[in-house]
Amino acid sequence: MNSRPPVRARRRQRLDGEPACRTADPALFFPPDSEGGESWESGRAKALCRACPVQGACLALAVRSGESHGIWGGTMPGERRRMWEKAERLGAVRPLVIRLLAGREVRVEVGDRDAVVYHLISGGWSVERVGKALGLGPAVVLEAYTRSRKVARLAVALGGEVRRTA
Repeated sequence: MNSRPPVRARRRQRLDGEPACRTADPALFFPPDSEGGESWESGRAKALCRACPVQGACLALAVRSGESHGIWGGTMPGERRRMWEKAERLGAVRPLVIRLLAGREVRVEVGDRDAVVYHLISGGWSVERVGKALGLGPAVVLEAYTRSRKVARLAVALGGEVRRTA
């Protein structure tokens, strides 16, 4: 016999606030394809999450506990794994950012680009200046910053501090 409370009860126990999923069918958040690609069911669940007042806390809970099934905080398991990896990169790129700030030429790997862009823009660099330093167009810089801001919020929600280099 399973001693864990139902999913709805577990979500309520660990979150401060009223989750949007409280009255939804729990099966909506555990579609058969939650390990794979998007489906109509996962899209409906994610739409509920986007309007939820505790989305960030729910996402942090899922990442912190290593939840490998279902849609939590508007993300599927693969998305959460990638966000965790990117959150780790935020701290790992500090030496690159420091060299850029010192005016040195630096080769930034594609996997590190979002984190470097985040630190530079958070430190007051303009989109144009970041683009020139990294050889990127303004649209690419803005997309990278938007993605990395989400990851930075997750890192903070997990109890980590995103120290800005600049």
